[in-house]
Formats: sequence, structure tokens, C-alpha cells
Amino acid sequence: DLRYLNEREAGEKGFIRASGEDFVHEKTGEQARFWAVNVGMGFVGNARSELDIFARAMAKRGVNLVRVHGAIYTSSGANFGRVDTNRVAQLHYFIKALKREGIYTSLSIYFPLWVQLGPENTAFPGYSGGKNPFALLYFNPAFQAIYREWWRYLLTTPNPHTGLPIKDDPAANEAAFDRGRALYDGVLLGQPFRAVVKTFQVRVWRDLPFAVLNAEYHSEPELGYGALRQEVLEEAAIPFAPTQMADGWLTEEGGMQATEKLLAAHPDLTALFALNDKMALGALRKLSELGRRCPADVALVGFDDIPAASFATPALTTVHQPLYELGKMGCDRLVELIHGKTDRVQEVVPIHLVVRESCGAKARQGAGVTP
Repeated sequence: DLRYLNEREAGEKGFIRASGEDFVHEKTGEQARFWAVNVGMGFVGNARSELDIFARAMAKRGVNLVRVHGAIYTSSGANFGRVDTNRVAQLHYFIKALKREGIYTSLSIYFPLWVQLGPENTAFPGYSGGKNPFALLYFNPAFQAIYREWWRYLLTTPNPHTGLPIKDDPAANEAAFDRGRALYDGVLLGQPFRAVVKTFQVRVWRDLPFAVLNAEYHSEPELGYGALRQEVLEEAAIPFAPTQMADGWLTEEGGMQATEKLLAAHPDLTALFALNDKMALGALRKLSELGRRCPADVALVGFDDIPAASFATPALTTVHQPLYELGKMGCDRLVELIHGKTDRVQEVVPIHLVVRESCGAKARQGAGVTP
């Protein structure tokens, strides 16, 4: 139990300030070091009892910073940009739940791949018609005004659980106004969608209806709908629409619900890619309940290569990420920081596809296929 490493309450030593290459506690001048995890706004929408459990579990593991990366606003349609007060209310509770476990909160609320501007969004010339607003923030006054309003509302609305607006709460230690990773070291994965789509374009899925079990507000460009359409699926000449993506919240139950939703909207669906194996296993169960055979009727691919993937029936094709190596790299980097190494590092870890029966191909021996 590493809870003792955290402050009794996040912010008890004052705001976190920058001092040269270090973060320091305002009241004491002590160096502040963070062991952080990332969550999306979809996770923040969970039951508040679940948020309490999460905060306690993270504190026991020595985590003292949670980055909340997700939209607090409507991201498409005629109401684009309208602040979602329910999301902000949940975020307020989450900040308090983390704070009492000595965990700080970092806020990141905008990434262009989350936003789809349609023809109804006439204030953004050149970006209407389903485009992501890359660079729009830098030159479009209408978009800048909307962006300022997001932050104004988020930072100045009093949090009923702390009695403080976020701007006055030292437990909210960072607001990322321009999404970048330069402040922190990171270990990133390669391009899972490209691996899956390019491999199966040739073998299984050419010209077949395709859908994705997603996690709402997922941040990585390779995993967002915009990047799918723009970078990978267009290259593969596979048509794709927003209705072909459903949120599964990274759980088995969520995978079941998302699969049922997708099949109701697209009865001719023949291929599913889930952003983790848990959702894929949920999808597999729902396919069985609905009388859809896998892979004869619907091919299925997951992500993570958890042990249960190889024991499923049919065995689950999945994208393998090297969990041991990821953990080792993170710990190696932590040791370097403890010993004074201050340069920022962003390392990309390669992934590979493990081909099993669920995709319609025969299982291969060994580690799998590297696209």
C-alpha cells in the first residue's frame, strides 16, 4: 500500500509551480514528482461510487496525478461547442474524490480528432463537411471564442464538492491549453488501426462492412474516428461513417451493448475491431446470443492480447502490446529521473498482430504477424 507517499490531501502544500526544470510545492519549495495515469471523460461519467473506488485504488499504487483527457462539450452537430454541464458536474466530483486521496488532476479538454464540423457549422469556412478542425484554433476567431468559453466555464464555475472553482483549487495542478506532451515523458504504442486494416484488407475484409468498438473521447490519432477516415480507411478504400463506431467503455458489458447497437444500425456488418480485448470478448458473447457466427458471419479483432484472448472460442485475433516492456520502460525512466536526468523522452513501442481464428484466418504459431 503506497498511499502514504501521497499528501493527506492533494494541494495541502499549495499550488504546484514550475521552477527551472522542476515542479515544486508552493508552500514548502519541495520538488514535486508525479506518477500519473490517464482517463477519458467517458470514464469520469461512471457511477460516483466507482470513481471513489478508482481514487483509492490509484492511491494505493502510488499514483498522485490523473490526467483527464476528454471533451466537456458537444463535439458535433448544430449544438457544437455547447458546454455539457453534466460532464462538468461529474468532473467536479472526480476532482474531489482524487483530492482526498492525495491525487492531483491535470485537465486536457480539446483535441481536433474529437470534433466533426458539418455543413451546419457555418462559422468555420473550409472546415465544414465532416472535417476535423486541425489548426483552426490558431486563426479562426469564432472557434477561439468557443474555446475560451469552454475554459472559462470549467475554471470559474464553483465546485460544490470543494467550495472552490478549479482555478483556485491547488489540487487541479495543470490545464493543458494546447495539447502537447512536452511536459512529461511518455511511452507510446505504434499504429494499431493501420496494422489491423492493412493486414485484413488483403486477407479478410476487402469491401466488407466494418465497425469499431471504441472508448469515447479516445485520444490517440491512430484510434480516433477522424484519423481512421483520413489516414487509414481511405487508403484502404473502405467506407466508414460515424454510425460505424460505438462506445464500449473498455468493458465486456460495454462491448456487448456496443455490438448490439452496431448490428441494429448495420445488419450487414461483417467485421468488428474492438479497442481492447475485454470489449472484443463482450462482442463475441453478444454475437453468439444473436445467432451470429464468428468468424463466418462477423470477423472480430481485439487489442492488448490478454491471456483470455487465446482461450476464447474462437480464439481471438488481437493486437499484441508488450505490457512487460511498457512497464519496464516506464520504471527505467522513473529511475533515471530520480537520479537527475531531466531531458524529456517520448518512446514509441512497436506492436504486432496475433492472428487467430476469430478473424477468419487460421491461427499462426508464434508471436504473430508484424505489418
